[in-house]
Amino acid sequence: MLFLIFVLFAACSSGDSSGITQPVDLKQFTVEVYLENRIIPDSVNITIFSKNNVIEKTVKTRKQCFSGSPCLFETAPLQYGEYAKITAFTHAISENDTMKMEFSSFAPMNANVTKPLIDDGSQNPVLNIYTATASKAVEYFLHEKQMSYEDATKKAYDNMKDFGISDREFERDRCRPNVSSMSPIQIPYVYTRYFISDSVFYSDFLELQDAIRDGEWADTLFRVRAADAFVRTFKNLKWNNVPGMTFYGYDDYIPDFWESTYGMDVCNDKYIGDTLVNANRRSEFYDSVFVCAERMKQGYIKWQHWRIREPEEEKMGICNPNELRPGEINIYNPQVAEMDSIIYTCGLEGWEKTNDVNIILKYRQIPCNVETNSRTYIYNDSLYLCHTFTYSDKEWPTAYLFGQQQQTYYAWTGDKDIIDSVYPEGVPDSALLINVEGLWK
Repeated sequence: MLFLIFVLFAACSSGDSSGITQPVDLKQFTVEVYLENRIIPDSVNITIFSKNNVIEKTVKTRKQCFSGSPCLFETAPLQYGEYAKITAFTHAISENDTMKMEFSSFAPMNANVTKPLIDDGSQNPVLNIYTATASKAVEYFLHEKQMSYEDATKKAYDNMKDFGISDREFERDRCRPNVSSMSPIQIPYVYTRYFISDSVFYSDFLELQDAIRDGEWADTLFRVRAADAFVRTFKNLKWNNVPGMTFYGYDDYIPDFWESTYGMDVCNDKYIGDTLVNANRRSEFYDSVFVCAERMKQGYIKWQHWRIREPEEEKMGICNPNELRPGEINIYNPQVAEMDSIIYTCGLEGWEKTNDVNIILKYRQIPCNVETNSRTYIYNDSLYLCHTFTYSDKEWPTAYLFGQQQQTYYAWTGDKDIIDSVYPEGVPDSALLINVEGLWK
């Protein structure tokens, strides 16, 4: 027995190691997923491919989240292949249903990859809307056209350029594309009308993937369709009856987008209140009238853009609110119009019906001033008194900014106590203001 053991030991030590299996280098594969806040990653699978585009295995990941850091999806230690397909299974919760969606991305996996995949120096590949939009094209060029991973990726991102989407490495692989600024990486969200609903978004997303893979449509359809949706849903510097989006700087970016798509001239001080007609025949708003409008933003920065003319403006005129500071209308000298015997004032939301007696009577040229002070007028079967009011210390600075140069002002009031204080024994007929042939007596 000792002899046999010696012989076996000698054989193993003879320098012939061809029959020995070397240890396999196993490593975790870690990815980061960044999608808009209504798209919730449920799970992420990793499919590993060999250099010949053969699937070696598909593995699940586990989610690792740490305070102050992004959530990572990690595999158990495994043997790397040539490249991996990252697939996120997600859902979006709407009012009536839960929509299931899939988003994929491709990333190099072999050990020879030394270039950082993203600009913060880490090696983690990223799945975001940009890489997901290109994934169907990458997969097509890999498996149908038998291209190398490098050539397939380059071809797919070259096709992205035809859709006005940057093909820079920085845009393709940056880790946080949707939380701080409106960069080219946001364009897929715009083209797929994410701001309308999840169902519209996912349908458009699949359509955009096909178009980029086929390289046929360029960006014309998607740009015009998105611009039209912006015009319908983004009004008065806010989203109108849609979930909207959370990207930064939308109040200028969105009108910039439709102005560029429609080919409109710049709206500036020279054209405020002017109108033009949309000449883009692909738009559903072709031949529609747009208005050069102005609003004030914080820091007294002007918002000047072409917006769609609202239907009521065709009858009452263009509503451009006289905004002296962000969100404050000049209540002392509002823009007024009348339609069907109803008085409207121009506010931040457009033409608004008003019940302000002073605005209504002033518009109908029923004066309250120094000459008619203490006179009365009956409007809608109610008695009103032209009275002198004094600004309080708190109101005076605001009133001064609005152009008032005195601390008293005249206004109609229906306050019974004030009327009784002026006429304790009742209002005489001589105090009633009557219009006789255009003259007030």
